[in-house]
Amino acid sequence: MSRRDDLKVEAEALNLEYRGNISSNDLEALIDEAKQDSKANAEEASMNAKEAKYMKPDPEVAIETKKEVSAAKKKASARKESMRMVKCIITPLSENMRELPSEMYSVNAYGAGFVKKVVRFNTETIEPVVVLNFLREKKALIQVKSKNKHGREIVRKQLAPAFSIQELPLTDEDIAQFNRQK
Repeated sequence: MSRRDDLKVEAEALNLEYRGNISSNDLEALIDEAKQDSKANAEEASMNAKEAKYMKPDPEVAIETKKEVSAAKKKASARKESMRMVKCIITPLSENMRELPSEMYSVNAYGAGFVKKVVRFNTETIEPVVVLNFLREKKALIQVKSKNKHGREIVRKQLAPAFSIQELPLTDEDIAQFNRQK
């Protein structure tokens, strides 16, 4: 097959109309032009499809996006609530801890990450809510002395709250002091 015949077959495959007595060079130029047009049309169609996707999102995509946004808002509000500061006095009830001035705790604030905090005992402090909730749940094994019906002293062990937490109202001065420490 000659070069001209190959060009004619290619032109027919592209559905091009041409004169019967067209030169090989003109036919080749016509084929190249048609290929460039089809490539440009394909790129334009691709861009239009992408633009349509962003301009008019699929209802399922819109629903997923709304769910992601609401989940992010819930996580942010959970973090804000767990990191809210409260003025309090924390007293250890366990005999082992009564002499300690402070202790360090690492608490998982669900949705907020880990919070590491040194908690001071028997003084007014400002602590995050997540740490206070952790301390409220903490239990200690204490000894309770009692007498039985025969007058003998009995020592029992039982679980009891490890800390007494007394919440105090925050004053404007406390808030200003806390903001300066940041």
